[in-house]
Amino acid sequence: MINCNGGHLRNVTIWRKARSAHLYRQSQIYARRGVDIDRSTLAFWVGKATHELKPVHDALLAHLKTPSKLFMDATPAPVLDPGRGKTKKGYFWALARDDRAWHGPEPPGVAFTYAPARSGKYASEILQGFEGILQVDGYAGYNRVLDLRDNAPIQLAYCWAHARRKLFDLPYHNIALQRKNALFAGHEEGTQYWAMLASLIETCKLNNIEPHSYITGVLTAIVNGHKQKDIEQLLPWNFMAGSNAYQSNPY
Repeated sequence: MINCNGGHLRNVTIWRKARSAHLYRQSQIYARRGVDIDRSTLAFWVGKATHELKPVHDALLAHLKTPSKLFMDATPAPVLDPGRGKTKKGYFWALARDDRAWHGPEPPGVAFTYAPARSGKYASEILQGFEGILQVDGYAGYNRVLDLRDNAPIQLAYCWAHARRKLFDLPYHNIALQRKNALFAGHEEGTQYWAMLASLIETCKLNNIEPHSYITGVLTAIVNGHKQKDIEQLLPWNFMAGSNAYQSNPY
C-alpha cells in the first residue's frame, strides 16, 4: 500500500507526466519551498505510485480489447542502456479505441505498453484476447498477429485515415515533448511505468476528464483498500461517473 506521503506522491507523479517536468526540476521546486528532497526519493515515489496503478492499466488494456475494432501504432522511446553510457531504442506500443465518429457505445481510450523492439511478437503479445479488425500502418511486422497459434482471428486494415491520425496525434503529443527534452527513463522498468501513467492520463483527456482529479481519486481509493474484483470501477469513465457515490459508499 502507498504510505502516508500519498499527497506528495500523487502531485509528483501527475505533475511530472502532465507537464513533462523532470525530477530534478521538481527537486528544485521543493528546495525553494524549504523542503530538501533528493531526486532518488522523488523517483521512488513516482515508481511506487505507478506500480499501484498497474491493475488499473491492465484493466484498461483488457477493456479496450473487448470491441471488434482497434487501432495500433508504435513510436520510438530512447532509454539509457545501463553500464554502457549510451541509449538504446525501445518502443511505446499504443492500442487505441475511438468509436465516437459513428456513435459507438464504448468510450475512447488508449493504452501504452513499452517493449524493447518493434518486432511483431510484441504486437502479438499485447493483442492477446482481441478478436476483430486491427487498423495499422503498412509495417510488415503486424503480419505476426495473423498467426492463429498466437492470437484469435484478427483482420488487418492498412489505413491511415484521418480519424486514426487525429486519435494518435493527441496521445503522442506529450511523448514527442518528452523526447525533445530528455530520455524517457534510466531503465526499462521506469519506461513501462511512464507508459502506464500516460495511458491513464491520455484516456482521461480523450474522455474530457481532468487527470489530476482522477488519479488523485484512484490512488486514494487504492490506499483505502479498493477490491481487486471491482477494478473496472476505477477506469476513468466509470470512476468519475460514480465518484460521488464511491466516496460515500466505496463498497
